[in-house]
Amino acid sequence: MTKLKTCPFCGRTAHLYHTTDNHHAPFIQCDGAIQFNGTPSCYAQTRPWTYKTDEECIEAWNRRVEVKE
Repeated sequence: MTKLKTCPFCGRTAHLYHTTDNHHAPFIQCDGAIQFNGTPSCYAQTRPWTYKTDEECIEAWNRRVEVKE
């Protein structure tokens, strides 16, 4: 499996998850979005049910735009 890049917004580690419904759709969230008490510090994630495979989801998360100065 391809390694996930860090969050493009906060720089934290990202993780691949799957929905708990019958589809087990892949989605990715960064550590900043996962808070068990308090408000998340980053809301970056891929939308659940958008991608059918882990590879497709990871490819979308890892895609970055090159900024030219």
